Amino acid sequence: MVRQENLVLDAPNLNRNILRLALPAVGEMLLQTMVGVVDTIMVGQALGKDGVAAVALGGGVVWPILFLLVSVGVGSTAVVARLWGRRDHAGARYIGGQSMLIAGGFGVFLTVAGPLLLPLLLSVYGVEPTVMADAALYVRILCYASLPWVVTMVGASVMRGFGDNVRPLVITLIANLLNIGLNYAFIYGLGPIEPMGVRGAALGTALSMGVAAVGTLVILYLGFTKARLKVSETVRPDLAAVRRIFHVGTPAMFEQGVFRVGQMVSVWIVSQLGTVALAAHQVGIQVESLSFMPGWGLAIASTTLMGQYLGAGEPELAERSARRSVIAAVVLMGAMGVVFALFALSLIHI
Repeated sequence: MVRQENLVLDAPNLNRNILRLALPAVGEMLLQTMVGVVDTIMVGQALGKDGVAAVALGGGVVWPILFLLVSVGVGSTAVVARLWGRRDHAGARYIGGQSMLIAGGFGVFLTVAGPLLLPLLLSVYGVEPTVMADAALYVRILCYASLPWVVTMVGASVMRGFGDNVRPLVITLIANLLNIGLNYAFIYGLGPIEPMGVRGAALGTALSMGVAAVGTLVILYLGFTKARLKVSETVRPDLAAVRRIFHVGTPAMFEQGVFRVGQMVSVWIVSQLGTVALAAHQVGIQVESLSFMPGWGLAIASTTLMGQYLGAGEPELAERSARRSVIAAVVLMGAMGVVFALFALSLIHI
């Protein structure tokens, strides 16, 4: 029996470990989804179909690019977890630092190139000029926030590798509450703040992500987590460590790439049907996404637990944890499907 902080890596504690890791991860994924849901609800109530269509178009370009970075997150979680399970804590921290270096590089690239390249991608969508202008503005603002967004995503993946799923949940919760407050102030106007519409939704999201990134860096580098990363191990690139992260994460990148390209194509097809169809598609996808995220949260928990079991020399328990996580995901997401079937109209009315 090997104890790694709060995880006891043996057979009797298998279900307990799954629950301990999965519940915070599922909550975090649902809260991440709520960023887009809240933007859609508030913009829809303030601006109607044109505002929702603009958010759909802008998000349909930005989110696929950001989610390609899941490869770095998957790679860092898997490698960190395996080293942590092997009780190579120094090696786990080192990989965590290199993961943050990769995140910083991606974030800087998107911040510089994104505002120039992604609005050009919007030109392939056939929508009304006013919707296109708002979508381009939404994209540019979110691109400027891509560095803190990527830092938060990858930083949370590193924490999960250590077996810490609670702090990423807390960070995401704070970011969501801040996003709701800032959205209300910027979209509708509050006191001296003039109503900004779609621009306000993007600003609220960008600022809330900035706060989340600061919280992530404080936790990782000031020692408020199971392991404290070192700045010196973050700023010096190690090609061997980077290759190791991408060796694990690249298949996930291709998987997400195919999926996200499919999403972009579907948005393009719907955009040809007009603003109302695009807005309706956005509302439906945001509601439906509430069922995706529990499964994704269980996948994250399974990645951490499998890595730690493999590192601890327990491949059979690693496989069992994966099977049980799959069963839990099927049950949970199936239950969400029943809710959608019974209460679809009520959910859409929001």
